[in-house]
Amino acid sequence: MKLKNIERVDFMKKVSCIFLSIVMAFTAMFAFSIDAYAAQTVYLSQSGQISDNDEEIFDFYLEKPRYVSLSFSSSSALDISIENIDLDTDWSKSVVTSYYTTLYCPEGEYEVKLSGENLYDYSYEGNDISYSISIVDSTVAPSKLTPSKKTVKLGIYDSRYLDYTCSPENSLVDKETWSSSNKKVATVSKGGYVVPKSLGTTTVTVKANGGASAKFNVVVNWNYIGIFSGSSRNAPTVNGKNVKWKISNKKIASIKGNKIYAKKAGNTTLKCKKGKITYTVKLHIVSYNTLLKKTKSKLKDSLKDPDSLKIYHVWKGYSSESDPTIVIDYGAKNSYGAMVRDDYCVGYSYYNAKKNKTLYSAYSSESKPKLKSMKKVF
Repeated sequence: MKLKNIERVDFMKKVSCIFLSIVMAFTAMFAFSIDAYAAQTVYLSQSGQISDNDEEIFDFYLEKPRYVSLSFSSSSALDISIENIDLDTDWSKSVVTSYYTTLYCPEGEYEVKLSGENLYDYSYEGNDISYSISIVDSTVAPSKLTPSKKTVKLGIYDSRYLDYTCSPENSLVDKETWSSSNKKVATVSKGGYVVPKSLGTTTVTVKANGGASAKFNVVVNWNYIGIFSGSSRNAPTVNGKNVKWKISNKKIASIKGNKIYAKKAGNTTLKCKKGKITYTVKLHIVSYNTLLKKTKSKLKDSLKDPDSLKIYHVWKGYSSESDPTIVIDYGAKNSYGAMVRDDYCVGYSYYNAKKNKTLYSAYSSESKPKLKSMKKVF
């Protein structure tokens, strides 16, 4: 009986040796095919033996996101797991003797584990299991870029990122360049971030490593211009040039050349047609006295002693999104009854497009706001 067990063990060892030879030959062929494919990187290439209740752990590091091909084979079923230590994400496959797959892996440090704990082939109990595992970079340069939207419509204040997809499935963009055909309409920076400059159209192009490219037709159109009544502002340009605008309500505002003159508070519309596009701009005209009154009222609501409010200085101007804005330098009594000079209070009026009306807002600033575009009233 003991002799038969010894013969059985010897037989299994011979089988393991033969299998290992085949595995090593396979690994050599696989490595040759890797060398034959330009720019591929081998992240892991291991072959050896593992006992049925043991585990082997390997690691590799990716400096940037990659697609990797995993090739695995063993003389008996093992568990495989790949974990991204930095992102706490993992991939696993249980009890397999042969497996091949392509995985997308973000950058970071990876731990690869082979385990014989779930072994169900009892003929291998107590014996070493031969295995081979390879992980290689299978990322390719994109052959095609597809915009998420070919035509992108933006308001004059609506900066945003442009998106695209690339193919084939295992392709990644390692390097990209962006450009705008008309920088007077919109500029584009790293990552496809588009910043509108004037109304009009421009073609934004992205080019990736490998030569693939995609084009976006960017149309900058709607939004509004805020103006204090009794003041004037320049009319918007189209494609970076002055155009002739038509105004819908001449009782509220008038336009001469490239200058808008605001007569009284209210909302009206500017329109102009260029080619197939009709450009529309809302005019949002605000009374300085009304904005100051509403801002003072909201400021008083936030004070312990509203009657103690003392205003030292007021500035008026426009926010980065063309909202008529005032800045108040004020003082008031605190909870102890002492008169203190507080930070600035900022009040602004903006146009609500959905309700087609003027809304007001105010808040106390913890730090002094930038006053470059503001003019001192008193």
